[in-house]
Amino acid sequence: MTGVYRDNINGSDLTFEKISKATHKQYPDMVSQGYEWRTNCPNEELSERLKKIEAEGLEAFVGDVAFGPDGILKDRKAILVRKKA
Repeated sequence: MTGVYRDNINGSDLTFEKISKATHKQYPDMVSQGYEWRTNCPNEELSERLKKIEAEGLEAFVGDVAFGPDGILKDRKAILVRKKA
């Protein structure tokens, strides 16, 4: 899934990979369970975004720490996803 989902990343593949790596480093336990970073989401849009992800047949984990190209994003949550078992 990595490299496919770029819901709200306006930038290059390098930017996407940088954020993905930082997120995976922050949540190693979730990555070991098969989750991959999908996107960051503003807090006020989280509920709707999770409904869409579930409608795609995916499970979601919401992390309190989200990364952008220049570090931590205080107003967003990280969303990691995996296929439902």
